[in-house]
Amino acid sequence: MTIKEVFKTIRGGFNCNKKTPRPNEIMIVKTFQKDALQNSKFMDNRFIQVSLAYTLNNKYFLKEKDIVISLKKPYRAAALSKELTEKVLVPNNFIILRDISDEYDYLFVVNYLNIIGIDNLIDQSIYRSPNSDLTKEDIKSIELPNINISEQKKYINLLDSINERSIVYKKIQDNDERILEFIMKSIVGDK
Repeated sequence: MTIKEVFKTIRGGFNCNKKTPRPNEIMIVKTFQKDALQNSKFMDNRFIQVSLAYTLNNKYFLKEKDIVISLKKPYRAAALSKELTEKVLVPNNFIILRDISDEYDYLFVVNYLNIIGIDNLIDQSIYRSPNSDLTKEDIKSIELPNINISEQKKYINLLDSINERSIVYKKIQDNDERILEFIMKSIVGDK
């Protein structure tokens, strides 16, 4: 099955690179740039506020269980696993995948896209320059593995436990670096 058969695909609706002041603000919303998509999740602290002098259709705002894919390199996907208290607008250099099927778990899909690599999943027979952006059609054509939903949930649980271990290892590594720095400073003194 392709993404087109499983998800509604929506191109984001706002150019977040425009920084022009707007004299008649009618809406202040949050949005994000590519660095907000990390480890298949959104980093809430990376959201930025923008002023709009026009209204946008609600379809351009994030909803729970949405998957967002960057159309610019490095290609990344992230899922919104909780409802947000504020509206967050999806910029136009992203595609929103909105679930319309109960055959795929959104967390499985976002992890699949990031682990296999979106650039490895798009049609390689179409020539693209090394820095070209993906299109909505590229995303729609990505084939998803034919795995039943209960197996998908098992994979998600396994990935979650690996992620949790990675976080613990990172904390241990950070603590070890601080200990080493403290030891070195105590040996040579603070200079």
